[in-house]
Amino acid sequence: MQTNPDGQTLDRHLTFQEIVLPLRQRLRTSLLPLAALCVLIMIPLWYDNNPGLLGYILIALGAWLSLAVWSAHGMGLPMLPMLVLQTLFTFALPIITRNETLDHYPAELLLPAGLDVLLFCLTMTGTWALLIRQLQPGAPYCYALQGFQKDGVKKLRGIGLTLISVFTVYRVAQMMHLTDPLFAALPSGSQAIVSALTSAISVCGFFLVAMLIGGNSMGSGQRVAFWLMFALNFLMLSAGFVLSAGMLLMGAVFIGLLWGSGRVPWRYFAFLAIILSFLNFGKFVMREKYWDPQTGSGMQEVGFADMPAVYSEWAEASYLLLTGSSDSPASQTGFGPKEEKEGQSLLSRVNNMQNLLFVMETIKYDNAPLLYGETYTLIPPLLIPRFFWPDKPRAHEGQILLNVHFGRQDLQATFGTYIAWGLLPEACGNFGPIYGAILLGICLGALAAWIEVQTSNKLLFSLEGLLGLVIFMGVLNSYEMVASVLVTSVFQSLFPVILGCSPFVERQSTVRPDAY
Repeated sequence: MQTNPDGQTLDRHLTFQEIVLPLRQRLRTSLLPLAALCVLIMIPLWYDNNPGLLGYILIALGAWLSLAVWSAHGMGLPMLPMLVLQTLFTFALPIITRNETLDHYPAELLLPAGLDVLLFCLTMTGTWALLIRQLQPGAPYCYALQGFQKDGVKKLRGIGLTLISVFTVYRVAQMMHLTDPLFAALPSGSQAIVSALTSAISVCGFFLVAMLIGGNSMGSGQRVAFWLMFALNFLMLSAGFVLSAGMLLMGAVFIGLLWGSGRVPWRYFAFLAIILSFLNFGKFVMREKYWDPQTGSGMQEVGFADMPAVYSEWAEASYLLLTGSSDSPASQTGFGPKEEKEGQSLLSRVNNMQNLLFVMETIKYDNAPLLYGETYTLIPPLLIPRFFWPDKPRAHEGQILLNVHFGRQDLQATFGTYIAWGLLPEACGNFGPIYGAILLGICLGALAAWIEVQTSNKLLFSLEGLLGLVIFMGVLNSYEMVASVLVTSVFQSLFPVILGCSPFVERQSTVRPDAY
């Protein structure tokens, strides 16, 4: 973000293309070090006779080639490199760390799985590269946020802090059951609509303020207030012992700090990694105690006033599991899955390779029939708001279908918990390992190219910019989702942003004037 030395003049003409240019340059200079790092990682894998070595090489090769292509031709919202890095982490990291879940599958499948990921990356990048040259950019105008001609930073601060405050007040009221009478009087499905609205509001607000913090455009008191509200919202969102509930919030702040400063916010990233890793160890113990043993989801309610005691207990459980103490609550129960007794590290959680191996094994050795797109046909009905269709299918119906069809769960078990899949394993379950990877790569490559071209000449501080951010954050948070969950969650977030921002935008040219 461009400001003058006193941090008070906002560059209201900043476009996505201008933001992406320095990112491309930095990525281009990092390609050789990245290649060297990938080669260095191969050495311990070879030394330890890791059966996934060849699979890792294919995955790393596909990711590196994709990043190299984008660094030469990227022009807008960086959807492609984000998808590539997401794929690299979720499929290569389990091999690098020798995740024990991979030992449950035949080692001979690791190479075909790596080839599948390579095909996905190359197909996605090839489709993107073809379309990025063919698609025409959007018209040179956008619906810019009003009021930035004068005192731009001040007004942006006000909008961002207001959005954050509204979301925080709503979450506190919800946890204190102050909203229960309101939703009881409203039609069924109203709470889901309000939740989607407030979630979209929070993403926009935290992104805007984080970007100002990255650009040194916030006072010390405002910074303190921002980080306190961020911490409070993270704790409230994670109070159900589902850490992924706060991923969208954390991602919005990360992207805001990155775009505002032009540098990766390593301190923020490292701090979150430590906190998430620590809490991840004890979450299964807490779920065992607080979640309904029959359904696994209807947890005993954790109210706002209960949070200090609950998080103190959670921290104690994580500490005891981390140190291997015999006083660990999990060790005293004598039952439950292995993760409940030993804890689960964050690295163990980031693992889509096991899902890909599972579906490949089931198709190859158990002759499970393919679904031929059945999970994708669920998307249109799921887009209908529950307000209009109270009995519509569950939001995770795609995951349910995959888990039941391939024998991972029976239908009754799906009412207790949802086993994650990811977009690539889902595609393989529908069309087979090779064809699924190719078809998914074509679809995501086309989507990434279209979004990048359409946002290239749009202002960052515009309705189009905020919508692009919502889509970007939704896809960033999709590594465990199936397509129906991804599409419906993004769809539900877009409309609140449109409705909320429409009164505050005006049609404006995106062409930068010679002087301003």
